[in-house]
Amino acid sequence: MPDSARGWKVVAALFVVLMASSGLGFYSLPIFVRVMSEEGAFSVHTISTASAIFFATSGVTGLAVARALARMDVRWVVTAGGLLGALCLLALGQVGDRTTLYLVYALFGVGFSATSLIPAMTVVARWFERQRAIAVGVVSTGLSCGGVVVAPLVAGLAERHGLSAIAPWLACGYLLGTIPLTWAFVRDGPHGRLHGPAGTNTSVPGVPYRAAVRGPFFAWFSLAYVFLMGAQVGAMMHVYNLASLRIDSGFGQLVVALIAVSSICGRFGGGFLLTRVSVYPVASVLCAVQALTLAALSFSDNGLAIGIATVGFGLSVGNLLMMQPLIVIDAFGVRDYAKIYALTQLLTTVGYAVGPELMGGMFDSAGNYRGAFFGAAVAAAAGFVCFRIAVSRRPREDLSQPLVGGRLGS
Repeated sequence: MPDSARGWKVVAALFVVLMASSGLGFYSLPIFVRVMSEEGAFSVHTISTASAIFFATSGVTGLAVARALARMDVRWVVTAGGLLGALCLLALGQVGDRTTLYLVYALFGVGFSATSLIPAMTVVARWFERQRAIAVGVVSTGLSCGGVVVAPLVAGLAERHGLSAIAPWLACGYLLGTIPLTWAFVRDGPHGRLHGPAGTNTSVPGVPYRAAVRGPFFAWFSLAYVFLMGAQVGAMMHVYNLASLRIDSGFGQLVVALIAVSSICGRFGGGFLLTRVSVYPVASVLCAVQALTLAALSFSDNGLAIGIATVGFGLSVGNLLMMQPLIVIDAFGVRDYAKIYALTQLLTTVGYAVGPELMGGMFDSAGNYRGAFFGAAVAAAAGFVCFRIAVSRRPREDLSQPLVGGRLGS
């Protein structure tokens, strides 16, 4: 079978894996905030803190996942993550105290890291070059489909039956959604793993890890994504509750689906657009869109205004997440991509962790979401400024040639 056909089968399988892990993980976290707080076991702030712990452990674990991907078959990495994620979802239905809640969320973050973007984007980077933007767009659309297909089902079942009753089914879904297709179709690359047992291969084009992470572009780019993802994830964790409080829980489910649908449309459109234009101006526009739509959500009280702002926010959600790995590949190449991308994810985790925590605390303090979402808009604006500085400092090397002796070969 030609490598291109095999590559697109890998893309299809990873699409389903990300749909399962995001739908039962990332997109279900705001649903858990609503359901668990309504059941009276924990406050919104406590569950938001648990969500922050989830993202923190996910980011820290990402570096270990990247090292594992350089040394072992990706299928074993995803299998370990799928098993751990399923066990945590099963345990979530039985949690009765805050310490156990935090522990379960921490371990869930570990499992999520091994079944989400780092393994998926690393494999896609190895399989594709000319059509990489489209392949990344398709795979990452699985994240949004998790919000469209899986999360509304989770929300409806949780509202109707309670979290403890559906937890075993969520665990089965995570297990079956991540492991079987990975073993059936996913392979490390068209020619096997790029790296040997030591985790290095200097014949692959790209900037070495140490040189990449010490440059000004990496610093400003990572800081930009700390602000952008802090605002984005914080809003994602609370937008369901915002819409439910201002309208009703049915509208909250609609808002989650709207974000996911607009994210899907944005990713497909963005993937094709990036085959024709540079990623940097497109990403800059989306940073501004995210800031403006979060400000609109802060002050919108009627369903139409919230819906319009939600669609704009969803467009930024889908594309900014997709563009992060593409920018890393464009700037630094494939050679040490997994480790560089994992470090950007770890640093971005600061935003993942702080965003939901701060917004939950601001809600508990004020009793509404106006200040929380306006603060997220300010953070997104700061991300825009940092990203523009990063663009002015980006590397100019030609990464089409392998590195020889730490420098680009001729």
